[in-house]
Formats: sequence, C-alpha cells, structure tokens
Amino acid sequence: MLSQAARAAESDLQAAANASDNLCISLRMLAEAARLGSSAGRDLAASATCYGLNFVRGYAIDGANDDIVLYGNRIEGRPPILLDDLCVCVQNVWHPDRFRYVGHQYPHPFCSLDPQKGAMASVEVAMREVESLDLEDDGQRKRTIHRLAEGLGPQEVRVGGIARDVRLAHVMIDADYHMKKVSQGHLTLPGVRSCPHIGLERQRRCPGLLARMGRIIGIKPSSKGSSMSRFWFHLDKKHPTFAEESGVVQIKNCAMVVLTERQVSASDGSLVDGGRDDPVAKAFAKSMSSQLRKGAAGAKAYADLENIYRLVSLLKKIQFDEAEVAVGLELGPLLDIRPQRIEMPDTLPALANIEMEIEETPQTKRWYCSLVCGGVSMDVSITRARFKASRDRRLVKTRESILRSRPNRRSIFWTSRQDS
Repeated sequence: MLSQAARAAESDLQAAANASDNLCISLRMLAEAARLGSSAGRDLAASATCYGLNFVRGYAIDGANDDIVLYGNRIEGRPPILLDDLCVCVQNVWHPDRFRYVGHQYPHPFCSLDPQKGAMASVEVAMREVESLDLEDDGQRKRTIHRLAEGLGPQEVRVGGIARDVRLAHVMIDADYHMKKVSQGHLTLPGVRSCPHIGLERQRRCPGLLARMGRIIGIKPSSKGSSMSRFWFHLDKKHPTFAEESGVVQIKNCAMVVLTERQVSASDGSLVDGGRDDPVAKAFAKSMSSQLRKGAAGAKAYADLENIYRLVSLLKKIQFDEAEVAVGLELGPLLDIRPQRIEMPDTLPALANIEMEIEETPQTKRWYCSLVCGGVSMDVSITRARFKASRDRRLVKTRESILRSRPNRRSIFWTSRQDS
C-alpha cells in the first residue's frame, strides 16, 4: 500500500514510485489528439484519466520523435491525474496571463477560504458571551459552536491563476476544507493532533496560564480587534528538487506541508498578518506536515493535491529548460483545450469548534475554541540550485527503457519495465 511504501522513503513516496512498471504518456500525441478534436479517439475514457497515471515521476526527451514523454506509476489507492488537470496546468505554466487577478497579476494557481469583511466583529461579540455559558452542557456547547460559525459567516471562495470552475480549483478547495476540519477536530487523521487537542494539552501543562481570552486559538484581543490563525498548503522549503541525466529528469523531492500565520482584524474589518504565530497553530501545522511528508495522511483529497504539485513542478522544469522548444514540441492544442466546467460555490460554511475538558480533583474546567481560515498556494520556484546531475546509471536506463518500449511514433501511451 502507498502509506507503507512511503514510510520507508524519506523523499516523498520515492519507494512507492518504484513499485511498478513505468507508465509513459506522449505529450506530442496528446497535443495531436487535442488538435484533431478528440482526447484519444476510441480511448477517450482512458485518456481522460491519463491511462491511470497517478504518481508522476519525471520526463524523458524523445528527440527522434520530437517528443517529451511523461512517466510515472499507477499506485493502488491513489486518485488518477486527469487530462483536464494536465491541460489546466499547461495553460497556467505557459500562459498565466489568461487569468487576471488583483492588481492585474498573473499568479500561480491558488485558492483561499476567508471570512467576509467585518465578520470578525460578530465573532468577537459572540466570544465575549462564551465564558458565561455552561459549556459542559452538550446542547449549549453545540449551539455556541453554531453561533460562532454564523458570526464568522460564509467563507468566501477565492481562486486565482486558473478558472474557478475547473476541476483543479475544486481539488485545491476540497483539500483545504478537509484540512480545516482536521485542524478543528471535526475529522481525525492518524498521527495528527487537532488544535483543540493541542490547546487543552497546553492548558494541562500550564494551569492558569491560558485562563483568559488568550487561551483561545485565533481569538485574541488586540489593539485592532480580534485575530485568528490561517493554515495553507505549500511545498516544503527548497522543494521541488530534481535529478537529471542525458535527456531524462526525475523529481527527487516535492513534499507538501502546511504553513500558518496569525491573522488579526484591521480597523476596516479586513484580515491582515498579525505577526507572531500562535504556538498551538504552529504545533498543528508541524504535526500535519510531518504526516504529509511521509505520505501517511491517508486522505484522497491530499493525494489529489499532491498530484497537482508534482505535475506543476515537472511542467515548470520543462519550461525552465525550454525542453519543448529544443525538440520542436507544439503545445498549442493543449493550451486551447476547454476543460470540463464544474460550478464552484461563491462561499462555503464557516467552521468552528469548542472542546471541553473537566478534571474532578481539583475541580478544573478547560475549554478551547478553534476558528480558522486559509488556502492553497502553488507557488513553485524552479532554480538551477535545485537540479542535480545523477551519478546513478538507473536514470539513464530508465530513459533507454522508455524509448525502447515505445511501440511506434504515434503511440500515445505505453508501459516500460522499471529497471532495478
């Protein structure tokens, strides 16, 4: 299984990538099929899921056929990379100017779920009433959580760098919303501690230290109002990295992590960076990131998002090297594909949670409230420092196997034996 292989490899599921033969996909023939108005003729269904490819490892240059061949594996339990996702990533990498955003910037793909302007004032009013309530009463606690979520209001869905109604946008939003539920304890993942769990644990270790409003994650009095913590997905520091040799490139490191920063409400009701991060939020981000690095988070939403990070990283490497220019590969048809449109809601329900803990002797009541916002950033940086020439002949053998196994020039998909 994926998680077992991943735990054996420190470098983002590399062991899992060696578990099966390579699946090879021709970018030239994908573009040709798109030019003819079909994804792959009679193989339309298979092509739509990139023939089951769900762990992209690298690419090989096929100069004899004016082609770049993506290769990777099909790993049981992982979601596939869709052709629509591939085309949207190609469009963003080569033509980011198609989707303007704030300030006429042309950014990388990103999403964000944020409270609407002025919402934090309503939350602060609700929070002032919490300490007078009997949170031991389950019904009252649930009503309080509902009121806090109502005060926070609908979370505005923002998408940039790509159209908001393509599947890739939903992949980002779904992973982000899932992670927010984990942060608050609505969902549980092995090895990941929620913010309420961490907060109550800190209160046990430091009795009385968090007795006032300061105990509450994300709702801390400040000169400008209230604050909350933001969590978002990003690539690990100094990732991605690549190994390359004689016309073949392989991803070495491309691990997702969760980052955090403290947010405060400004005088106009908007949220801004609040400086020093909340220690509870930092502890959750560290716990979540550790599981993501090991490939052990176990949620389809995260594997789906990791697929996109790896794909974007590889496409940016191709562009950085101008490999498509060197082989004369025409990507125009992939740039012009219109992906399936999936309606994106303008808002999603706000998330809030309160956890209670009571000790009999001495009689102690502890409670912890969690409110959160955040998103996904696909800011993938490619620099020369991240490339390393491989001294392992297996990488060259991989390219040789890919090219040797190609049935003919017009092959769109084939398999090649993974050399040991």
